[in-house]
Amino acid sequence: ANHQGAELNLLGQLLSRLHNSEAQPARLTLSLLTASPVSPASTNLIRDLSETTARLATLAKLTEESAYLTLASEEIDVVTELALVLATERQRILDRSLTCTSPEDWTKLKVRLQAVISVSKNIESILESLHNHGPFGVALGKQARAIQDHIITDRQHIETALAASLNEKAFVAAIKTYAQAMPNCLRLLFEAKTLLANQAVTSKTRTPTIATPTKRPTDPLDLLIATLNDETNPPWLAIDHLLLAPDALAKRDQLTEDDRSALFASTWSSTTQSLKATGDFEESRSLADNPYVGDLRRSTAALESIRQLAPTDGPQKTTAHLQQIGQGLRILQGGHDLQEIIDGLTALSAIERWELRSPQARTVAPRDWSWIATRIQMIPAELKSLDLKDPDSLKAITLASALLNETLSSEPFTTSATEMLARKKLDRSPDSVRLEVDRVSSKVKTALALLRKPMEVARKSISKLTPKISELALALAKEETALRKISVDQSSTAATAKPEENRAKTLPQFTQQQQINSRIETLKDLIRADANEQNILKKDQRDRMRDADVLLALIKDSPPNAELALRSAIEASAAAEQKSHLDHATVEEQNVVDALTKIAAQYDALDQGKKVDLGLRNDEEKLGIKTELNEQFQKAEEIARLMEKSAADLLKELEGKLAHSPEMKRELDAITKATLATAKDTLDSAVKAQDDVAKKVATQTAKDNGPKPQLSATEAARLAAALIREAKTAADSSLQFATQSNIKPAQDNAKVATDRATTAITAADLTVQAAEKLDATAKPADVAKESLVVIQKAEQFINQAQGVVGHSNETVNQLREPSKKESPQQAVQKQASEQAALANDKAALAIEAARQIIAAAKEAAERAAAIAQNSDGAPKNPQLAPAALVQKPIEEKAKEAAAEI
Repeated sequence: ANHQGAELNLLGQLLSRLHNSEAQPARLTLSLLTASPVSPASTNLIRDLSETTARLATLAKLTEESAYLTLASEEIDVVTELALVLATERQRILDRSLTCTSPEDWTKLKVRLQAVISVSKNIESILESLHNHGPFGVALGKQARAIQDHIITDRQHIETALAASLNEKAFVAAIKTYAQAMPNCLRLLFEAKTLLANQAVTSKTRTPTIATPTKRPTDPLDLLIATLNDETNPPWLAIDHLLLAPDALAKRDQLTEDDRSALFASTWSSTTQSLKATGDFEESRSLADNPYVGDLRRSTAALESIRQLAPTDGPQKTTAHLQQIGQGLRILQGGHDLQEIIDGLTALSAIERWELRSPQARTVAPRDWSWIATRIQMIPAELKSLDLKDPDSLKAITLASALLNETLSSEPFTTSATEMLARKKLDRSPDSVRLEVDRVSSKVKTALALLRKPMEVARKSISKLTPKISELALALAKEETALRKISVDQSSTAATAKPEENRAKTLPQFTQQQQINSRIETLKDLIRADANEQNILKKDQRDRMRDADVLLALIKDSPPNAELALRSAIEASAAAEQKSHLDHATVEEQNVVDALTKIAAQYDALDQGKKVDLGLRNDEEKLGIKTELNEQFQKAEEIARLMEKSAADLLKELEGKLAHSPEMKRELDAITKATLATAKDTLDSAVKAQDDVAKKVATQTAKDNGPKPQLSATEAARLAAALIREAKTAADSSLQFATQSNIKPAQDNAKVATDRATTAITAADLTVQAAEKLDATAKPADVAKESLVVIQKAEQFINQAQGVVGHSNETVNQLREPSKKESPQQAVQKQASEQAALANDKAALAIEAARQIIAAAKEAAERAAAIAQNSDGAPKNPQLAPAALVQKPIEEKAKEAAAEI
């Protein structure tokens, strides 16, 4: 889901283009030149070869340097994360050194320092490896060396202090120097990232094959991502090249008819392999877009089928079929691009929620955002360049592009971008932009929803040209049966024939087996795609996935073994040896026929909705995969079972397992001991630093005796403001779809909901300002006054937000369709209803947050009144005075807390 997975996918596709679209045609051109070096076509062929090799050189350089860049960038991130951890740990060690009083304390401190020094050495080794990363090793040499020098000098300094057993004062001074060295190193690391990016795009020769987006990134690293994306070429572009190939070859009258046929066949193969490779790389991603993988698999099978039928269908019908696939892939590619962005935003949202305080928040999260923002910036122009012919698809693309362009200038997008850029500043803590990221994701999801209908139409269009799995398997079984008959006949005479005769007869069989095996690979891709599109939480679909695994295992070894046996028969020098290999080939060919027949029967039954027992569970036993599949699908069944339980039941079950699980007990014990050790260190230091202890123990006592923690007025106000903005986004989408539905009452209510949401946003912002002022006020009299203002603003906000809830709910009711028959109009109504329901939910949550604002303001007013009435300035009620500690001396209180822990 993150940037590295996306970039490696792009690199893989670029390598595929190098091999399939550039290198293979170049080899064919070279072979034609070699065969007829003085033919009339030689000049043009040499020119073609020269242009192709120039592109190959440029693309190869781009691929190599991009690979180095990805690796170097990740290593710099790792070093930065380790350095951030060390900086925190070193400061902690320095604080601990101020309270060391006994030899035991100093010994513990030195052990910690040894561990930190070990991590420093790991950083040094990673920095050393940066010198080996191609051109970037030279570019980063000086910068990496400067960082290394800082860390090495830093480490050696403290090692000297440890070895010399300096007095306490000198030792503390050495630790202080050690703790202060890291910020400069971190600054240099961030500078190295920028230097790396600048070097990456220096002297790049771009050869874009599709329309260049009107908006392109300016950051060097982002520009490289854009360049990579341009050069990989979308799958539909390969179909376009195939469509243009006949006319382009016909104009070259110097070529012979055989040469034209060979070059056109090469273009067919290149197109098929490009689609297959794109599917392979997408399938390998951890969060693969499985529907898109299925689209590519079906398109590949359709291309092969069209190629087989081309001689009988004729050029006109073949061209129409290719155009049908090309148009379908265009809209499906656009949907896939949006889905990949949504997956990336979902992963980033999780990081912003759970890992905001980890070092990765300063490295991985900004890099993920950079990749996502770059793609959002490029996609509107890419969508417009699709050149779709269908009016509905064109309309959907136009609306989606406009929505994405609006997203680029929206408040959540700009806020996220500003925050990610600011994370290079080490003197500030990262602020979460999870809500903003979710709001950007909501916009992209809305854009994708606009494409759903044309995407479904495209899938159906491609499926009509794609042979069914059962049909393809049966056709291949018939071809393999015919090939086996030839092998059996030849094997019967091979022992008495001359080796040269056997070799000449076997060569066509070998070529045919290769062709069959290539189509079997397509069949396997279709089976995997079908399995990946199933829902593992449903038993019938889970069984279908397991059956697919068995069938793939059945067809795994026999086709290559049959090909190898025929190759060995060709290469053998003795007739007897040739016969032996041919006999082995007939056995493997029969295994291929049996496996293909079983696949055909299985999927034919599935197509008809029937259940058939083909003995696949016995096949699992024979293949030796039964145990592995049992374990795999038992886990899937367990997940499905857990999904049906409530959170309370799951917690109860987990607690029950804890009592009987030694592993969980050991893990809990380790966590407890680590927590206790850290707490003891803190409390030991607190005993000697009485003022700090007073504050810490007072705060803890307040938490123990006071009410459950709740949001402050400012926090609740900011939450309400964020939620009502999400409601506004959903209300806008609802209005857009409701307008398309032509249901006037729904349009009117959606319009009112949008207007009320706009007014509510203004009220929310005023409430945030009032809450911030309240939380910053110290005097009791002023607190009471500001509390009343906050309550008034929050009530005004609630009034507006309730209007959003009411009118959104009315929109949902008016869009309910009594008929269950699917229609385009119903699909639009459904989208409008879903967005209205989302606006309703978000506005309701915003109202709950506003009620928390009022509660917090009232509590602040009560607290201020209690303080004003108490002559001591601190009320005795622990719920009103969480800082009060008046019973015992501070040291005694700290020792009691330590004893409790």
